[in-house]
Amino acid sequence: MEFKGITNLMADLEEEKLMVCVDEILSLDPSREEGLGVIEACRRGTEKVGTLFEAGEYFAGDLLLAGQLFKEVKKRLEPVVGSKMDDLKSGAIALGPVYGDGQGDGNEIFRHLVEMAGFIVINPCYKDSLQHSTN
Repeated sequence: MEFKGITNLMADLEEEKLMVCVDEILSLDPSREEGLGVIEACRRGTEKVGTLFEAGEYFAGDLLLAGQLFKEVKKRLEPVVGSKMDDLKSGAIALGPVYGDGQGDGNEIFRHLVEMAGFIVINPCYKDSLQHSTN
């Protein structure tokens, strides 16, 4: 299977077209490896989103949308690839506030960026991520 189109749809934040494409792939009863290929293609697309953000062409909201799209794709592919995808991660990063600094949008944006880069985010400030985040 060729996944370049999926990478481009993710990078262009084409939500509807991306989900239709993922659903079409699911209708073909893909192997686990093919499902992982879709996830990898989406990860490459999110990297492009990050690059476009750094270049000033995308904004913080675009980063958040890319993170949500990636999360939805992984959710749809879970029956094919399984729910345990930590072995696909690049590593782990601990995230927490500086003393006296409040939890803000910047923390969320950074968390999404490092998750899109393939890291497990450990954040003791969030009850649901005391173990780690598998977004």
